[in-house]
Amino acid sequence: MRHCLTWLLVLGAVLLAGCGQRDGGYEVKKGESTFLVDPEARTISWDGNQVTYAAGSDQGVDWVELTYPDGSTFRRYWEDGERLQRTSEDYDPARYLPGERLLEALSREIPTGEMEPAAVAGVLGLFCLGLGGFYALCPERALFHRTGGASGAAERSRTALGLTRAVGAAAAAVGAALALWALTG
Repeated sequence: MRHCLTWLLVLGAVLLAGCGQRDGGYEVKKGESTFLVDPEARTISWDGNQVTYAAGSDQGVDWVELTYPDGSTFRRYWEDGERLQRTSEDYDPARYLPGERLLEALSREIPTGEMEPAAVAGVLGLFCLGLGGFYALCPERALFHRTGGASGAAERSRTALGLTRAVGAAAAAVGAALALWALTG
């Protein structure tokens, strides 16, 4: 039991060691353009241009506003599931990239109210990693919980323990892959 808890604590420490904040933003490639999105500075950069953005939610209305270097703005908002947009009078989509194209680069930052597939995969991955790690590191206890203790003090066969450990390792590997995909996604 103590051995099993030690391995679970080591596994938890390894998982937490990977947690942290990304620095410097991230790149998004859309078509032929590459955008650098910096969530801390709240900017989108491409080909020597830079646009600032703001995003939020007010009374059930999610919105994103882009401010171009000349001060013109492009604003998109979602109200009751309907997508609407508004621009300032001096907004010219021909002068810079249109707001619609830039919003594609902000796919991680836009509040849509829906859970992203990467978030679902991350939660599922952590669950599989935890459960699989438990089965792989503590097959005796896992078999006891799985059978509900029905077999009492009967000794578990080496085949059953080996199979439980293998299934646990496979589940942990799938969970780790899902969690890594969600983090890098």
